[in-house]
Amino acid sequence: MDLSYYKEIVKDDRLPPICDFNINEYWEYKSIQLPRLSAYAMEVLSIPVTSADAERSFSLYNKIVTEKRSLISDEVARSIIMLNYNK
Repeated sequence: MDLSYYKEIVKDDRLPPICDFNINEYWEYKSIQLPRLSAYAMEVLSIPVTSADAERSFSLYNKIVTEKRSLISDEVARSIIMLNYNK
């Protein structure tokens, strides 16, 4: 498909004011007309904006696997982390 196809699809879009606009709802609505592009957009939008979750995971891991607990297996460490997140 060329660019003119996409231009035709979005030409008649009536977007609400920016304060009422929900990008996830927009791509869900467009998934019928643009299934591949919509799936890609939803995938990209699901990427966290910050690395806070990753940093929190490493911080928790460092609290669990210490010098005194250096022999703890990866499986046990993962289980403890999962239990901590699912309190």
